[in-house]
This record gives sequence, structure tokens and C-alpha cells, in this order.
Amino acid sequence: ATLGAEVYTAHQDRFKLKRFLLKLNIVYRNQPAYLAKVLKELESLSKDTSLTSESLKGTASRLFRSNQHLLEEFLMLVPGIQPPSTMLPSPEMVTIADDTEDWKGLEVETLSMPRKPEMDGITGSVRFTNGMCYVLEGKNL
Repeated sequence: ATLGAEVYTAHQDRFKLKRFLLKLNIVYRNQPAYLAKVLKELESLSKDTSLTSESLKGTASRLFRSNQHLLEEFLMLVPGIQPPSTMLPSPEMVTIADDTEDWKGLEVETLSMPRKPEMDGITGSVRFTNGMCYVLEGKNL
């Protein structure tokens, strides 16, 4: 029996929220009154039927103004808000010469797939080798 994408997404959201609440408990373990205030505020927000991403962002900025890490972690939980740049992984740039000699002797699989949904008909190359995935766009991999 399969559960589907909705159940998996709900599970992931719950897991991320639980992890955030555990971090709250660790950060504010010596400030139980402030922890209670934060939890009470989050509970009242959960009952607000007119809640928007922007109002949630404003409340989070007020609650976590003294802890940038908690603010960024919380904003990662809010749908519709761009993740903070500090939470994004750093890209790794790999330069490979134009000729295919760099691939000689390696077991290479080349797939053509759309890069974005709106790019129907335009394909890029994705290469998997030695457990790594490389995306070829133009001359950059």
C-alpha cells in the first residue's frame, strides 16, 4: 500500500516543526517564561484563520529578533516565503573542458530532461558518474 505524496509531505512538515520546537526548548531552557510566551503566541497563530505568510514573518521577526538562527529556521517552515540565503547550500562550480576527453574511461550515463516545467522542449544534460550528479548547461557543468 502506498501513502502518496500528500501524506509524505505532511509527515515531513510535522518532522521539521517538531525539530524546530526541540531547538526552541534547547535555546530557551533557561528562560521558561519566554519559551511559554513563544509557544502561546505560536498556538494563537495556529488558530488564526486569516493568517498570511507576511503576518507570520512579522510575528517571527518579533519573537526571534534576538536569535537569527531560530528566525531563519522558522522562516524555512513558512510556505510562500523565500528561504534565507544563509540556509541555502553553496553551489559547487566544476569546470570541464569542451572536449569529452575528461569523461574517457568513466562510466557515464547521459539523460536529457527539461530543466524547468516552463521550458518544454528545451533540454539539458544530466550526467551521473561515481555516485555524483552533474548538470550540463551550456559549457558549464
